[in-house]
Amino acid sequence: MYEPIIESGMRFDNADAWRIEKSALYTSLQKGNDGLKVVEFIRVKDGNYIFVEAKSSFPNLHNPDSKENVEKNINIILNKFVHSLSMLSSVHLRVNDVPETEMPDAFYQLSKPSIHFVLVLHFPEGTESICEEIRTVFTTKLSKELMRIWRAKVWVMNEHQAQKMGLVLTHLI
Repeated sequence: MYEPIIESGMRFDNADAWRIEKSALYTSLQKGNDGLKVVEFIRVKDGNYIFVEAKSSFPNLHNPDSKENVEKNINIILNKFVHSLSMLSSVHLRVNDVPETEMPDAFYQLSKPSIHFVLVLHFPEGTESICEEIRTVFTTKLSKELMRIWRAKVWVMNEHQAQKMGLVLTHLI
């Protein structure tokens, strides 16, 4: 039976997805290390690794009172991306193993991956301009070297944009 990934009130397509947040590897590495955090899942789509961190809301960038909260949220999410990227790399370099049934075959079949970090924020009435503002802030904070080395990109999208990209399901199949 088809089971979507449910995160932050959204249903995501689980095709070729590794639930890194629920993986045996993450569980084993997290023991005794409260600082290790990862995204909800990583998905192979269109020849890319898509790192998905789902949030039902995000602090208002234009409210001076939320500046500290915005910074905190951005740093937490960027650390999740870097930790997830490191874990995925450790599997590909065979530093760590994952059960064969845990990671889809598509993860091993990419020959020249372009790493994409996809941050899916659900704004019920969010506009594309708000998503673009948040994307700009994230891109500025993410190390240019890291982006260049891994060919990383940052996408921030509302529910409509995520549905259009085929990340969020509009209905269960």
